[in-house]
Amino acid sequence: MVVTAHAASAEVLEAGRPVACDVLLVGLLLPEEVMSRLLSVYPSAILCVEPGQEPDAAHALRSGVSGVVVRDGAQAYLPLLVAQVEGASRRSSQQRRDALEPDSRQRSLMELSSDWYWEQDEEFRLVRIQASARTRIGLTPGELLGRRRWELPTLNVSHPQWQAHQATLQAHEVFHDFEMQLIDGHGEVHWISVSGAPLFDAQRRFLGYHGISRDVTGDKRAQEQIDRLAFQDDLTGLPNRRLLMDRLQRALVVSARHGQTGALLFIDLDNFKDLNDTRGHDGGDLLLQQVAHRLVGSVRGRDTVARLGGDEFVVVLEELGGDMHEAATRARKVVQKITANVSKPYMVHNREYHGSASIGVVMFRGHQHPIEELLKQADLAMYQAKGAGRNTFCFFDPDMQLTVTARAALEAHLRVGLQRDELRLHYQLQYDIQNQPQGAEALVRWEHPQRGLVGPSEFITLAEKSGLIIPLGRWVLRRACEQLAAWAGNPATAHLTMAVNVSAREFRHPDFIPGVLTTLADTGASPRLLKLELTESLLLEQVDEVITKMHVLRQRGIRFALDDFGTGYSSLGYLKSLPLHQIKIDQAFVRDILEDPRDAAIACSIITLAHRLGLEVLAEGVETAGQREFLARNGCQQFQGHLFGLPAPAEALFPAAQEGRTPPV
Repeated sequence: MVVTAHAASAEVLEAGRPVACDVLLVGLLLPEEVMSRLLSVYPSAILCVEPGQEPDAAHALRSGVSGVVVRDGAQAYLPLLVAQVEGASRRSSQQRRDALEPDSRQRSLMELSSDWYWEQDEEFRLVRIQASARTRIGLTPGELLGRRRWELPTLNVSHPQWQAHQATLQAHEVFHDFEMQLIDGHGEVHWISVSGAPLFDAQRRFLGYHGISRDVTGDKRAQEQIDRLAFQDDLTGLPNRRLLMDRLQRALVVSARHGQTGALLFIDLDNFKDLNDTRGHDGGDLLLQQVAHRLVGSVRGRDTVARLGGDEFVVVLEELGGDMHEAATRARKVVQKITANVSKPYMVHNREYHGSASIGVVMFRGHQHPIEELLKQADLAMYQAKGAGRNTFCFFDPDMQLTVTARAALEAHLRVGLQRDELRLHYQLQYDIQNQPQGAEALVRWEHPQRGLVGPSEFITLAEKSGLIIPLGRWVLRRACEQLAAWAGNPATAHLTMAVNVSAREFRHPDFIPGVLTTLADTGASPRLLKLELTESLLLEQVDEVITKMHVLRQRGIRFALDDFGTGYSSLGYLKSLPLHQIKIDQAFVRDILEDPRDAAIACSIITLAHRLGLEVLAEGVETAGQREFLARNGCQQFQGHLFGLPAPAEALFPAAQEGRTPPV
């Protein structure tokens, strides 16, 4: 038997770390509460008392001490003391063996579980592994026993992580779900999750560790699949918007830390809808996959290519240099490479397809702009590229942002202006060959509370893009018909027609015909005096539907004029099918009609064509007597322009109409 002696006071034993020992030998009587606390830490304790203290010793035995020895002068108590210590030591050793031996219930549970039980000695070497036959450990017990955990072939644990884990073991702390990526003898990778707790004997001596391990490879693979669904585009395998935002945020952080400039590219395929319509959505999907492959091949490995959805892609170029000018030059080269690669022919369903892309580029450095702002700027630049003819790229210019911001503010104000009835109608009279007013064109103005009277050129296009043209057009038509009905009550103006411009978007609206007829009925205006002016852009799509609608309204007495003739589609084939009443010569041909023979020739051709088709012809933008005389001499019947007066409110037109005065010519 080996005896290790430690001398310490009761106070030290209570306050300090437990001493590893089999038996605690207490050399004096202690207060009951102190003895009770010591016995909770050292269950094997022998008390030595002086003669005469036997009653107190008996009380100590009842309190839980393992044995009592009474000293005597002849040292006769020593053999008894040795016997007591040996007995206590044997009991302590048995308790330690019992602590390390799993009971039968534990063994039965382990047989049912796919987990496995393990033990380590005080040097952290694996000394025991217990697993059921269906448990996949990855390595055989022979490859595990006798080795420390950090001596196993792992892939994922770094040196600092091992150091932290070893510190936990040295501190005898419990640990949970420590994950290791093990490689078995066949090269297969297993993810193992390990949890363990320190093991002490009855005297609080550290014996090692025991715990549970499990193979979580299936869980890891399932999580990887979930991550793919959450962070990757299912069609192309590229990062999706969620992962793009994370990558872009990281790129901004790195850019700020290292003073590097990056670029954000917003890519939109040109005419992708046409491919979907002609070759089906599966054909479109094939194209998107090929485009994704070409984009990845056009950039460096550290750059990010993501798909936002539809035919929109985003590329993040990182570390282009510290100088903004040089970084922009490098970005331009990459964009040119992408443009060239995307423009190469594709094979879609065994047929060749030629595509292209419009690309918007914005440079970034650090956190100067939020991520969403960068995406908006790149998107704006992309639309600039679309407007420049497609198959090109455009760098974001801060002036673009100012224009867009101003346009957005104007749209918001226009929306409010419609609600507050801030729109006004002015009218420009149309004259016949005898200089008599035959009608008027309704021209909308916006009486802005701050900017004053705003002309249609500043807000009509915006209204068409935003959809506000629908309520705006309804308002114009109603006010024009109300005025037409008012003129009908005055003999001097009862014959005047009213021309109202109608955009392609208005005309194609499902409620256009019912809206027009309802407005005429509500206002009492005569349909035969209403003239709807259509532009040639209306004939670009769904021509048969347009012609059908025109015939429906023409049967109700409404007449049509083709506005700005010669500047748009100008299909003579459709022209003969349209139920038109009048053709208007655009002012672009009238302006230089006396100086440019080509303009004169076009104007004369339009006049001749109109006469041959039995249509009236009206020249707009007539500003000089010479222009009027030339047009009249060549057969033009009606005129409109500043020569006859500027557009004005209805009340300003009545005196001239009532008095029958003619404007100076």
